[in-house]
Amino acid sequence: MKTKWLMLLAVLVTMFTGCQKEENGFQSTDGRESASGVRVVIDGEKALRTETTRAGETKVYFEGGYATGAGLYDTNNRPIVAAHPDDGYEVDYFYGGPQNEPKMYDYAKSDSTSFKVDLRKGDHLFHCGFKKKQQLTLTVQADPYEGGMISLDGMSFFRERSRKIYSGEKWFIQAVPSEGYKFVGWNVLEGDVVIDNFRSASTLITMKHANTKVSARFVKKEYVTINLSFNLQFGAFVNVIDNTNHVSKQFDGAKGSFQVEKGANVTVRVNPGSIKDGGQLYPTAQVDDITVWGNNGRGSIIASSHGWTVNFTADSNSKVLIHCKFGKPIN
Repeated sequence: MKTKWLMLLAVLVTMFTGCQKEENGFQSTDGRESASGVRVVIDGEKALRTETTRAGETKVYFEGGYATGAGLYDTNNRPIVAAHPDDGYEVDYFYGGPQNEPKMYDYAKSDSTSFKVDLRKGDHLFHCGFKKKQQLTLTVQADPYEGGMISLDGMSFFRERSRKIYSGEKWFIQAVPSEGYKFVGWNVLEGDVVIDNFRSASTLITMKHANTKVSARFVKKEYVTINLSFNLQFGAFVNVIDNTNHVSKQFDGAKGSFQVEKGANVTVRVNPGSIKDGGQLYPTAQVDDITVWGNNGRGSIIASSHGWTVNFTADSNSKVLIHCKFGKPIN
């Protein structure tokens, strides 16, 4: 009888010791690892099975996707623990950490489905789950309607267009202004989306969690008038470069005028020519200086140059005065 009690006591001691080892092996929070290493466990409400590939990678399968990174590691390892949704699914929840910080890594906070895990705090437990993606409605419109066209596929253009898009899905949107208008940016009227570049007429939009309406904002272009004049009859070409519209205009004579978009960067360049004075034609001449006055010469000087070229920003109607003099031939 005494022998039986001793055997029972030995079994109980063994079970208790095993439980303590198991508990210490998984719940260690002081950086110590169990005798066999540090474990990363992945679990979830809809876990189906666990498989190990030929390459030694452990995959935990769920309804709607799988997670990788579970296994036994050395404390110095930094394994990647990641969630991989199937087509038509997205991550519902994905978080984990050691016992004293169970949400050290959290998809809900970081929007990341992949974490590089520091195992110095001991064993880690991750929870993972997937859900079916929502099919949401994306509506894109031109504002104002006559200001331009929009596209959701890069080929067909409309004033307004809607389509069904899964949450989390990226989609290409494009805006093309009408004649006399320019694109100034995208505006989210309602919903929840991420637009890669609000100022770009061609960009990507990512649907989040709600039906969304986005407008392409257009405004009418404003133009200003630039008047050119010489102090003498200068038979030379004046080359005007409008850096906003990337166009070039040429004038041959004593004066001229042209329009550019307001805010354009303008370069006025005078090419070597001849001066006619008192009926006498002088084959060569020099430009003494070029002065640009704002508001058609009634405002202040906005640019000047002692030479053949002047640069300025056309924020208002301006007058360019080109002063010439007789000079030596210019090579």
